[in-house]
Amino acid sequence: KKLVEHYPEAKRFLKSVVGSKEFIHGEERWCLWISDEQLADAQGIPPIYDRIESVRKARLSGDKSAQKLAARAHQFRETNMPNKYTLVIPSVSSENRVYMQIGYVGKNFVVTNLAFTIYDAEPWVFGLISSRMHNLWIRTVCGGLETRLRYSNVLGYNTFPVPNLTDEQRQNIAEAALGVLVERENNSELSLMELYNPDTMPDGLKYAHRILDEVVETCYKAEGFISDQERLDEMFVLYKTMKEAK
Repeated sequence: KKLVEHYPEAKRFLKSVVGSKEFIHGEERWCLWISDEQLADAQGIPPIYDRIESVRKARLSGDKSAQKLAARAHQFRETNMPNKYTLVIPSVSSENRVYMQIGYVGKNFVVTNLAFTIYDAEPWVFGLISSRMHNLWIRTVCGGLETRLRYSNVLGYNTFPVPNLTDEQRQNIAEAALGVLVERENNSELSLMELYNPDTMPDGLKYAHRILDEVVETCYKAEGFISDQERLDEMFVLYKTMKEAK
């Protein structure tokens, strides 16, 4: 706020930034995002110039890979950005939540290395990762941080067994996923932490997730499941089949 107040032209160099904590708790945080073409203009703003120089010095005092990055001290190590939106998957979240606290942010949000991203992910992908099936898989195959869930793209996302989905099944999952997003929007005053707290989770959101779970589970087994052990057994059988097919 002080930067923009004193240098209104700095606004174009600012983007919202989230890691796991900011995303789940709805906390506001900002970063400088400067392209090579904008560098000269950005350096004309004293506080931004000072910040770039601080980054340069910090990188020069680091290891060889950090020293190489000192040449572009105005930028993050990675500068990937989506065309439309980003699906954010927190790397660490509470073990007390029935569902993972994932969601979308717009194309002007930067996601730090404290969360995983899928750029321009279609709604059916959001639906699969939001499902009870995926949450159960993550709880089973991924490690943890103290008692909290730690997400892993290698152990969890890449190994998650998904049946060969038809276009109709993808569409059904997408429609159910949009139902979840609509219920979140209906309660937009709540953070993801509050939305998925078992004590404060809105009834409409619970119902939307229940519908999504039913849609996803029938893709695995037409008649659905009666227990988490059945769900796990089905996923491990499918995982074994997929591994053998390779």
